Amino acid sequence: PPDSVTLLADHRVFVFRDAEGFHAISAVCTHLGCVVAWQEAAGEFLCPCHGGRFSAEGQVISGPPPKPLEILPVELDGDQLRVG
Repeated sequence: PPDSVTLLADHRVFVFRDAEGFHAISAVCTHLGCVVAWQEAAGEFLCPCHGGRFSAEGQVISGPPPKPLEILPVELDGDQLRVG
């Protein structure tokens, strides 16, 4: 599980770090484009529009989303983290 998850609202992406490094997942639901929210207690993403649920890795758990959340490439360049 991620140590913490941060939503970069201007870019609609979640960035998190775990034992393997930094990761980025699109915050845009694959159903109708609503912005999902991280649910810390459940350890999953939840779409507020139609109840789609995604794992911490972005995989569909339940609901109407037709595919997982998009995984975005991450590059650490010195002290800058580049996403996308």
